[in-house]
Amino acid sequence: MANNSFANIASGSASSASPRKRPTARMHAARLRPTRQFRASGTSRSANGAVPKPSQAVKYAKGDCPPYNDWGSILEDVHNQKIYMFGGTRPDDNLCYPTADFYCCDVQTMKWINLTNSLIYRKPSDPFSEVERRPARKKLPRLSYPGCTLLRIHDSSFAFIFGGYDASLEKSHSGAIIVDLESRAWWNLPIEGRNISARIDPSVVAIGNKVYIFGGYRQFGDDPKPHNSLSIAEYLPDQGIWKWAVQDEPYSAPVPVGHVFGRACPVYNGTKILLTPGRLTDDNPIHFSQNNIFFYHTTHKRFQLATADFTGDFPRNISFYSLGRLQLGAATMPNPSPARTASSHLEIHVPVQSKRPRGRPRKYAPAAELPATAPPALISAPATASVVSVSSSVYVCAWVPVPNTEYIAPEVWQLHLSPDELVECMGVSQKISDLDCDFQGCMTVSGGRLRILGTAPVAVAPTPSAGTKRRRLGGEVDSGSEEDSEDDGAGLGGATWNIFFDIDLLHTLSQT
Repeated sequence: MANNSFANIASGSASSASPRKRPTARMHAARLRPTRQFRASGTSRSANGAVPKPSQAVKYAKGDCPPYNDWGSILEDVHNQKIYMFGGTRPDDNLCYPTADFYCCDVQTMKWINLTNSLIYRKPSDPFSEVERRPARKKLPRLSYPGCTLLRIHDSSFAFIFGGYDASLEKSHSGAIIVDLESRAWWNLPIEGRNISARIDPSVVAIGNKVYIFGGYRQFGDDPKPHNSLSIAEYLPDQGIWKWAVQDEPYSAPVPVGHVFGRACPVYNGTKILLTPGRLTDDNPIHFSQNNIFFYHTTHKRFQLATADFTGDFPRNISFYSLGRLQLGAATMPNPSPARTASSHLEIHVPVQSKRPRGRPRKYAPAAELPATAPPALISAPATASVVSVSSSVYVCAWVPVPNTEYIAPEVWQLHLSPDELVECMGVSQKISDLDCDFQGCMTVSGGRLRILGTAPVAVAPTPSAGTKRRRLGGEVDSGSEEDSEDDGAGLGGATWNIFFDIDLLHTLSQT
């Protein structure tokens, strides 16, 4: 889940889903996520009842791991080798009331810490206010399906959170929230100009001092009334203000009328944004094709088909998915050798002065250990680069049917953009399914590695009511236990995001 930005968890990083039914008046956020199967006790067991042990590809995270929430968001801060997990709903909460959870993971140690009650609320727009003069701890608002992205201003990292459904106000949100990831303070961001329409689950991407907001939905239910428009917020450093540069501008050709985007990801050094398909409801699976993936040119301000000439089999029959790209922080890259020269597959992002490395939640393989066999294109970068994108490609982690079963499992595809124009499947779905662990929602791509997060018991626990996998039922995905949660605990027996399936992308690329 998910990137350059928060990705919704099912995911984030990612994942793409759509608002649907609203069973009760209090339930503001109908289950966009497929419900999870057989996790009432928070355990995952194999057929013989034994607690599964992680394979070579599955490792445990450390620290205060975040609750195993549905439909939270993941933010990747490549510059500081951190990932953040925000919000989501307890999987056993039928009312789907969002949490204010905010967790941080150091990619180098793969250790999580809980920042939910450590954030400071500020009001910098009113320096004389009591709030600003005496800042106090305050949780983030409880938002369902906000759009989130990592924003870099003055060499500092911020979370830019826009829209979503505000549970306290019981309506869609049209405001922006900033979280300073270094000082751990947050505030509501005023943006000058006519405010854009409120929306749920928009796709949000930050490039430089601009934030691009694509689509989103007006409401939950079978007719979510999608926004088929683009808005752009811009920071003007000489004035110290934000303003709307573009407000609810309808998509232009060749994007079809009524087309819904599911996720967005910056590519080609931020000169383009890759936009992948979404849907109106969960009743039908998502199919990637040559005709529903687009670029938005940030300089020319126009749309273009991105994959019309691709070869290979696109992901199909997707229940939900995450989108990400491979980036390496300064600490991840070895000192460039004079003998190595940059190639067309290397993208340089963000000029120098990186304070700390960034990456994904992991501790088992420091990114600085690039394989000696890695081709020059993978490790060539000017000494002034703090973040590089390796190869012009993105990764799609999609939850798809496991052949000859009633279950779904994550599969990973690599979309090689121009000039390669190729779709490749990594073939991990069956292996993950055979593990009989619970990988049900989000992907991260950083530090040279792709990780699919999941949960597993850390000690023997009572046997759950049944197995551990998601089962398909028509257009939805069923999961067993649906008990209400009255407290703010982790739910499902204290299940947390405490394991991850690990793929070494640099090793994979070095073999190609």
